[in-house]
Amino acid sequence: MTGRIDRVDRHADGRYRALDYKTSASGDGPAAVHLAGRGPVGKRRWRDLQLPLYRRLLASIGIDVGPRLGYIVLAPKLAQCRVAMLEVAGTLLDSVKLDEADAKADEIADAILAGEFAPDTGPRGVSCPVRADDPMAAIWGKGFRGIDLRMEDAAGDDASAEEGGGEGGGEGGGEGGGKVGGKVGGKAAGERRDAAGGDAASSTPRANGEQEVAS
Repeated sequence: MTGRIDRVDRHADGRYRALDYKTSASGDGPAAVHLAGRGPVGKRRWRDLQLPLYRRLLASIGIDVGPRLGYIVLAPKLAQCRVAMLEVAGTLLDSVKLDEADAKADEIADAILAGEFAPDTGPRGVSCPVRADDPMAAIWGKGFRGIDLRMEDAAGDDASAEEGGGEGGGEGGGEGGGKVGGKVGGKAAGERRDAAGGDAASSTPRANGEQEVAS
């Protein structure tokens, strides 16, 4: 990961702090943005990792900012403009909480490398809104690594239905079509038969003597 940090201050005693210029209509400080929940810091969970990642990136080039992370808040009202540190109840976060953010970042990176993009279930048990056979499943990461194979199966079933007069487009979708592809192919073939007003193998005479096969 690479990035550009807005501002890094070095104090006369050698300490550093990392700050992000944040334009905000609400004037929210970093704790409200980064941590979800209420009460003691130990009961809150990370939902934004920007400032902890600043800390990690700076450490990679030998700069230790510790817990000194914050915003320079640029709000519409002058009274809301301020330097706001990442703290809860006036206390900067300890290394244990910041290490939790590092672990969460590692978890996300591992999931990306593994091709897993399903949304976080979160504390309330929110589940993925689609099934694995839904056409939009890949966006949610459902069956992501198998989506190309299923698309090939569905395309093969459609071709079989066209060539075989719809015989392979039933519930089973042919021997190699698979359940998902078979249902897709069968439904498509059925819709075409309905639109044609007859069976898949029915013929309609044309003016020039040719035969049109509704598939």
